[in-house]
Amino acid sequence: MSLLRGIARPLLAAPLALDAIDALIHPDRHVAKLDALRPVFSRIEERGNIEDIDPYLSRSARISACVTLLAAGAFALGKAPRTCAAVLTAIALPMAVINHEQPASLRLKLANCAGLFFASLDRNGRPSYSWRRNQLIEAASTRGAHSSGAAQ
Repeated sequence: MSLLRGIARPLLAAPLALDAIDALIHPDRHVAKLDALRPVFSRIEERGNIEDIDPYLSRSARISACVTLLAAGAFALGKAPRTCAAVLTAIALPMAVINHEQPASLRLKLANCAGLFFASLDRNGRPSYSWRRNQLIEAASTRGAHSSGAAQ
C-alpha cells in the first residue's frame, strides 16, 4: 500500500466511523434526523399494521452503524478496500442528503462520498479484471490461430 493510500483511507473513513459510533450509542438522535421522511414511515405503519415504527428505525440505525463501522475499519486498514469503499458510499450518500443541516455540511459530506466512490474504483495501478480476461482470450485465440496454421 502506498503512503498516500495509507493516509487517505483512514482520513476518508474517520468521519463515517465517528458518526457510526455515535449512532450506536445514541440511535434516537439519528432517527430524529429522519423527520423529513415521517410521511413515508406513516404509510409503512398503516400498510404493515405497525403501531410504532420508531423501535424499528432505532434498530435499523444501529445495524447501519455496525455495518458502517466494520466497513470503515476494514477500509482504513486496507482490507478489501474497493468493496468497503463501495459499501461506505452506498450508506453515506443517502445519509448525506437526508441529514445535511446546512449547504456547507452537505458539500463536505458529498465530497467525502466522492472520495469514497473514487476509492471504490482504485485498482492500485493494476488493470481491471475484464481487461486481463480479454488479454487472456486474445492470447489464447492468437495461439490457437498459430497452432492451427502450423498443423496445415
